[in-house]
Amino acid sequence: IEVSDITTHRNHILEELKKAYNFNIIKENQEIDVVKLSTIDKGNKLSKYRATGRSHNSIINVTDTHFIYKNVTIAGIIKSLNESGDLEKTIVTDIEDTTRYDLIIPKTGIKKLKEYLENTYGLRLIETIQEIEVLELEFD
Repeated sequence: IEVSDITTHRNHILEELKKAYNFNIIKENQEIDVVKLSTIDKGNKLSKYRATGRSHNSIINVTDTHFIYKNVTIAGIIKSLNESGDLEKTIVTDIEDTTRYDLIIPKTGIKKLKEYLENTYGLRLIETIQEIEVLELEFD
């Protein structure tokens, strides 16, 4: 299936839902404060924490003081951190690494987290603004 076919199919389904449930979608762009995760040393520090083994099972353990990740991708780590609600800002990234890692990340504020990630894993958090599309449903 090609991407254009999926988009066409998705749009058709959305139009049918709008008719069936009498609603309109209002799209609005908003700017939000985010923290962007990037690598600063070409992954040299991070590579030391590459998961060993061939399993595709990930384990995420959350304690009162840490997030403990076993065999988890960068995307999985970011998703977990964002869903935890422990951080003041949303983390985003353009890292397209599917490598799995074993990491331990302390539950701290953004300032201490920035320092820890940079010193331990060679990852940088940069505070920035990102534009997102917000969808609002308006029922008739």
